[in-house]
Amino acid sequence: MKRSALLAFCLLTALATADEPLWTEAERADKRDIVVEGHVIAVRKLHRIDKREDLYTATVKISSRHKGADKLPDTIEVHFVFSSTGKNIRCPRYVEVSKGTKAKFFIIGCNADWKKRIGVASKEDRVLVLEMGSDVIKAAPSKANEGGRK
Repeated sequence: MKRSALLAFCLLTALATADEPLWTEAERADKRDIVVEGHVIAVRKLHRIDKREDLYTATVKISSRHKGADKLPDTIEVHFVFSSTGKNIRCPRYVEVSKGTKAKFFIIGCNADWKKRIGVASKEDRVLVLEMGSDVIKAAPSKANEGGRK
C-alpha cells in the first residue's frame, strides 16, 4: 500500500511539473527567430490538421521589436496549433491567445517542410509560428484594470 501510494505521488508530481522547458526569457529568445511585443487584433481558425488539432492564425499588431523583426510590417500573421476539443491538455501546452491579448511573442520562422506538414498554403518563403504556450508571455494587467467586478 505504501509503495503504490509513493508511486502515485511520484507520478502526479512528474505530471504536474513536466509542462514545458523551464527556459529563462533570454534562453527562449536565443532559441527563437523573432521576438516582438504587441497585441492580438484577431484570431481565426484556418483548418483541421488531424483529428486532434486545428490550425489557427493570430493577427498581431507589433508595438516593440526585440529580435529579428526589423523587416517585419507593423501587423503580422502568426500561426499556432490548438486542440480540436478546446481543452489545453497537451505537454507542452498549446498557445492560448484571443483578441486583445497583450504579450511578448517568441516566434519561429518555419520553412516549406513545416508549412506542408500543417497544410499552410502561403507564397511566402516562411511562415511565422508560435510553437508552445510558453512562447507567449502575457503582459501583466495595468493598475487601472485590476480588481475586476466585486
